[in-house]
Amino acid sequence: MRTSFHIASTGPLLTVKHRISHLSPVEDLLKLPKRTALLATYKHFFRLRHLVLDKPYQEQQYVQSLRRRFSRGDFNLRRNKVLGVSELLSHEDLIRRIAATYTFVFNATCNVTDEPPPVKTYDDVKAANKPHLETSILETILKMEEGASPKLLHDSEYTWYDKACEREKELCSGTIDASRAKELNRTREVVDIGYADYERTVMALNESLGLCL
Repeated sequence: MRTSFHIASTGPLLTVKHRISHLSPVEDLLKLPKRTALLATYKHFFRLRHLVLDKPYQEQQYVQSLRRRFSRGDFNLRRNKVLGVSELLSHEDLIRRIAATYTFVFNATCNVTDEPPPVKTYDDVKAANKPHLETSILETILKMEEGASPKLLHDSEYTWYDKACEREKELCSGTIDASRAKELNRTREVVDIGYADYERTVMALNESLGLCL
């Protein structure tokens, strides 16, 4: 990996001098067998692991998330459960979304320019070091998955989401008594309600931008 290092206005700056991953055009991916196309895209996502954020545990979390999505994830099922969309995405639709998601993740690893703007004040430093929107979103996703229970992360059938929605309706109904409310507050189910709300937010973002985060 060819890199350059110099002291910029905001501090030490290590720059990768060439693109370490370049996803094939969608049209070329669609010519491949389905499994081969998915494996090819997975490899390109995997190559970005060293550039995703800046903490070792985040790299590990990224790789684990990537493996779950490609080996166990069913995006159409997830989309149906969370958004209530019954129409299935075709293989071509999914490949186009995966390609757009790769661009999103790739942008999260890049600086806007090779050289940060000059800084004179503390506010200038904060502005120069402000991460991409893509970087912030990716970091949030990894943090949320880090805090999620293994049962939730590995539930490929999304039964946890159904249960969380049931508990949410129960709590919002206003008909449960104090003892039942206390019982729910002592369980993981209340926490999962928050994850269900988070999942709805992520899936809404996916629909608006044509992604599959």
